[in-house]
Amino acid sequence: MSEPKIRRLPTEVQLALEVMPCQAVRRTHEPGATPHPCSYFAEWGSYHSYDYAALDPPNEPTIKPENPFIYVGKTALVPEILSGCRKAPIMSVGINPNLPGYWPASRNALNPLFDDFLQYAHYFRYRSIAKLQMPRDAYEDLLGDRQDSPDDPTPLTPLGTEVPVEFAELKMYLAYQSVLDGLAQRKGWSTDEQKKLRVGEDISYANMVACPSARWLVNKPDPNDPTMPVMGTKRMRGIVNECFHERRYFLRQLFQSLPAVLLVFSETTGREFMAAMKGRFIKGDPQPDDNLDDLLKEEIRLGYGPAADGEVLSARVVFLPHASANPVAFEKYKPRLIDILSEEVDAGRLVYVPGADREHLARPRGGCVFCDNSLYRIGPCDYKTELHPLAPQDSILLSAEDQGEAVLQENAEQERLLRSFVDRDANKVGPTPSGAALLEIAMQPEEPAELLNIDPLDSPRFILRGRVVTMNATHEVIENGWLALASGEIVAVGKAGDQIPATFADSPDVRTEGSIYPGLLDLHNHLAYNIATLWQVPRKFEHRSQWMSNTSYLENVRLPLDTLTRDPQTCKAIIRYVEVKSLLGGTTSVQGLRSKYSLLPMKSYAGAVRNFERTDDKRLPAASGTILSIRDEVGIAAFRKALQTFPAYFYHLSEGINQKAHDEYLLLEQNDLLKETLVAIHALGLGQADLLKVKSAGGKVVWSPLSNVLLYGKTIDAKILSTLKVPFALGCDWSPSGSKNILEELKVAWLTTQADGATLTYEDLCVAVTVNAARAVGWQGAVGSIAPGKYADLVVIKGENGDPWERLVRATEREVRLVVVAGYARYGDKSVMESLGLPGNQLEPLTVGGQPKRLHLFREDDPLANLSFRDAVATLRKSMSRLRELDAELTASPFELTSGDEQFLLALDNEDPLEFDLAEAELLAAAELPESIELDVPTVIDDPDYFARLQAIKHLPDALKDLGDFYQ
Repeated sequence: MSEPKIRRLPTEVQLALEVMPCQAVRRTHEPGATPHPCSYFAEWGSYHSYDYAALDPPNEPTIKPENPFIYVGKTALVPEILSGCRKAPIMSVGINPNLPGYWPASRNALNPLFDDFLQYAHYFRYRSIAKLQMPRDAYEDLLGDRQDSPDDPTPLTPLGTEVPVEFAELKMYLAYQSVLDGLAQRKGWSTDEQKKLRVGEDISYANMVACPSARWLVNKPDPNDPTMPVMGTKRMRGIVNECFHERRYFLRQLFQSLPAVLLVFSETTGREFMAAMKGRFIKGDPQPDDNLDDLLKEEIRLGYGPAADGEVLSARVVFLPHASANPVAFEKYKPRLIDILSEEVDAGRLVYVPGADREHLARPRGGCVFCDNSLYRIGPCDYKTELHPLAPQDSILLSAEDQGEAVLQENAEQERLLRSFVDRDANKVGPTPSGAALLEIAMQPEEPAELLNIDPLDSPRFILRGRVVTMNATHEVIENGWLALASGEIVAVGKAGDQIPATFADSPDVRTEGSIYPGLLDLHNHLAYNIATLWQVPRKFEHRSQWMSNTSYLENVRLPLDTLTRDPQTCKAIIRYVEVKSLLGGTTSVQGLRSKYSLLPMKSYAGAVRNFERTDDKRLPAASGTILSIRDEVGIAAFRKALQTFPAYFYHLSEGINQKAHDEYLLLEQNDLLKETLVAIHALGLGQADLLKVKSAGGKVVWSPLSNVLLYGKTIDAKILSTLKVPFALGCDWSPSGSKNILEELKVAWLTTQADGATLTYEDLCVAVTVNAARAVGWQGAVGSIAPGKYADLVVIKGENGDPWERLVRATEREVRLVVVAGYARYGDKSVMESLGLPGNQLEPLTVGGQPKRLHLFREDDPLANLSFRDAVATLRKSMSRLRELDAELTASPFELTSGDEQFLLALDNEDPLEFDLAEAELLAAAELPESIELDVPTVIDDPDYFARLQAIKHLPDALKDLGDFYQ
């Protein structure tokens, strides 16, 4: 969910400007060979239209049938905003707009064609019940013996022809009006046609999704019309996410309107409305399976929250049958609806305002300038003196001239209420920033929402003793050395006999009995996938587009992960699991975990390891990157700007071995995009000359040999890397085809080097995961080597003798004695962790390679609520054992607001829609979500089936069949 922005326009005006072009933008501007989910609505065809501009509508508040109406052919319909007054005290709610003209009986419907936002705003303010149609006999005369359907774009008559029109009596709007008439009669108010309450003024109409269709069809065709388009659950989720969650069109309108009564029509709308508003009802607790009679007996109130002055804002909610689809049932329950509205009048929540010209119901709380603002004027506001803005201010926010800071304050108060509404727990409202504070936050530049961050906390003082492998300029190794750590940094480095700073006199002094290295840096990963086991790659592929659309991949990796990453609680468990998995392999910084959403109160997840793409630290400049291949001038321009903006830009370059992969490299070369800030991940399709050009331009390469050979049957020739001295780092890629951790990838790289006859040494590989990786992202001044003033990001490997480089490359997870990140001991041997004086209740026990270990993940302000690794494993195993059931739960309520948990919906960043084969849509339809998948064992040393699975992949190179020897 993208945060709705607070702009210098009133919310009600923003919505007109955003919603009108939304369908066109989604279908044409957003990238992707796979159609945007909202393109579903285009499948409903086109409809007869008239020229709204020819009516010069802004001069009059209503459109009359006697005006000249100019036919302009058949057009697609635009999304709809709320119909009627934005401050009508009663709002009726539907799931999405209906399509006059879809059904044979209404093919004579006429829809407006707008030239601009002014006309669009005018129409939806004043249309009320005034939808138009051609008289049936006139329509049939023009049609003759031809057929007419939404699928046929043939005009009814030549464009520019004047056609007769009449008002279409729409059952739904007539039903709304009958309710108002019944209320007026009950209360003894005026029923005079000119003065009475009316639809459009006292009742408005809004939809939870803005684009029209004839039915909300999810999975099954309509038995009465099998040709009617069916969206499918995937597109339905995408549509709801875009409109309801991401852009919040309905929610933003609701909190601008703040109606006193909400009428929810139809069983489908009622079910989704209950799911969306679950936990937000301050009186009553409606459930989707509740009987309608019972729902109408109890008082159900939706709580908007308290205004800045303390007034508690709420709405009476009434669930009803669909007025036009089920008119008999609606008439049955209409008397009870009138009773409820009368109760609200008696309670003073609906207020009748008599008038000489027209009577109406008083407007609810909040300002509004929809009809008259600094951008346009479509008519006077008849309720000017009644409006009471949310924002504390002396003047009433109404005039077009009064739209400076007052607009921003009103927007901020609406957003404060909406934020509190979305973020509240069940039956509980949490504290939210004031409107002014929220406004100040919202005016700041937006930041990315990547996860796994280190907060600048005040880490404790302690001393580590052991062999210090500095990785400094001379690769100095200090035998019997020590490090003094405090406040996240290395304060001092020394050897036996050197004076330790006096400030460390009372600090824990730990002999590690190991070799101390800079923390290992994993420069390429897709961490959200790292709960999945090694995929049985069925064959060698030539390009990533092939395995991405492979049925085995879809069923074993993509579809399960798509389900799991849509559940907030499972996502929290994934985050905890994959960060621990990194720690167990000695990793202190990673690349490749992203959230789908960003919520301002919690900008990012502060985890136990660093993230290259989000740091909040001037010494660690944030990198960026893309997986999407660039293909056109727009992409080239964006890529060039990114290379100029970021100190490091990760790019999946030439991931494949065919010409298509090499062409991706050629596009960079031909457009002068080989730059110093380029970090080329994989670079598999590059030859020796290509790699030399990357090196000459100052670019870097990230090598993921295991994933390369499993997916493509080959990897970069290690002889080229060694001969050309190409600066490279290592990356695990992901567990479905890559290494569990960087320690395993070091071993794969070593075996590959030996098989290729390259001269790369153990030391070269150690440099790749420390010094080179740090330089690649511009972090060499802070991490990647050991020196005073650098950050205390360290890994300790058991043993102080022998070749230090070979010791690191050959180490398994069993030999990891300690991992320190930002001065915090996060993981290590039980004896080492306990000797640091850490509280016992903050240490989580686990066993790795038969050795007792301890995790220290505790944080004072942990957004994961200090979720333990053990509990994360339990959550994952439960979710992964019931994928179909979980998918059904997530699919059943796509409108459900998931509060702050939405930040924890993880992006599957290795699914490039531009890469899929053309048949991908059919393959996805054929692929089935399995009932369950296994949770990957977090370490190689403890996975008894790992090497059997690896060797079952038929094209595994002979050199890697010895990988298990390291883990004996």
